[in-house]
Amino acid sequence: MRAGSRATDLFLAKLDAGGNVEWQRTFGGDGFDRARSVRRTLDGGYVLTGLTSSFAPGGVFLVKTDAEGSLEWQTALGGQPIGEGWSVHETRDRGYVVSGICGEMPTGGAGSPCILKTDGHGNLQWSRTFRCNGRGVGLGVVEAEDGGYAMAGWTEAVFLEEKAYFLKLGTEPRSREFVRGDASGNGAHDVEDAVSMLRVVFRATGLPGLERCLDAADANDDGRVNVLDPIFFLGFLFRSGPEIPTPSRCCDLDPTPDALGCKSQTGC
Repeated sequence: MRAGSRATDLFLAKLDAGGNVEWQRTFGGDGFDRARSVRRTLDGGYVLTGLTSSFAPGGVFLVKTDAEGSLEWQTALGGQPIGEGWSVHETRDRGYVVSGICGEMPTGGAGSPCILKTDGHGNLQWSRTFRCNGRGVGLGVVEAEDGGYAMAGWTEAVFLEEKAYFLKLGTEPRSREFVRGDASGNGAHDVEDAVSMLRVVFRATGLPGLERCLDAADANDDGRVNVLDPIFFLGFLFRSGPEIPTPSRCCDLDPTPDALGCKSQTGC
C-alpha cells in the first residue's frame, strides 16, 4: 500500500538460496490491485494472477514478466462485478489457464468458481463460470493429460457450510448442466425447491422451466420425480438427511443416465 493512499500493487521479489533479496518489483495502477499466485514460466520469466481495479474491465488480473521481473505485458480479464485469479498454470500451447472467482450469484452476493484460458500474450480465449448454490472459488488449476483442465477449490451452500470442490473439464464443450435440487432455478437450495418438486409430482400447470430440466427435481437421483424427492430434499435442507447426490453444488452433467433429461437450467 502506498503512503497516503488506499491503492495497493502486486509485489514480486526474487531471493537467492540464502533468502537474500536479488530484486523486487511492483505492478498495478492507481486502484486496488493484488496478487494471489505466481508461477515460473518455461521461458524463465514469471506469471502472476490476482485482481485489479486499476485497468478496465477490472476483475481477474494477469501479469507476465521476464526472468529479471521486468514487465512484458499485463491484462485485465474481467469476471466483474466480482473477479479474482487465485491460481495460474502455463499450458502446453504456451498459453495460461487461471482459476478463481467470477461473476455473482443470481440472488446476489459472492461469485462462483471459474476457469479462464488465454493465449501466450494474455488474450482471453474462453472462460467458464461454474454456478454454485453459494459462494465459491477455484483455488488451483492444472492442465490434464488429455488436454482438459482440473480445478480444486471450495463452495459454500446450506447453513454456510464450506465444502471441498473438485472438477474435471474435458476438451469438448459441455451442455445440459444443472444443479440437483435447485428445482425452482433460483440459484439456491431452499423450501421453494421442495414446492417446485411437488408441482412436478402433481403435474401442476405453468412449469416451463421445470419441464426443461426434470433432472434438477430428481433430488435423490433415482431416475424418477415422485413424492420421495421433496421428502429427501427437505431432509438435506434441514440437516436430518444425507447430502444430495452430485451435481449438488455447482452446475455439471448428470453422472447417472436416466430418462428425465435436462435441456437447460437457469444459470448453468
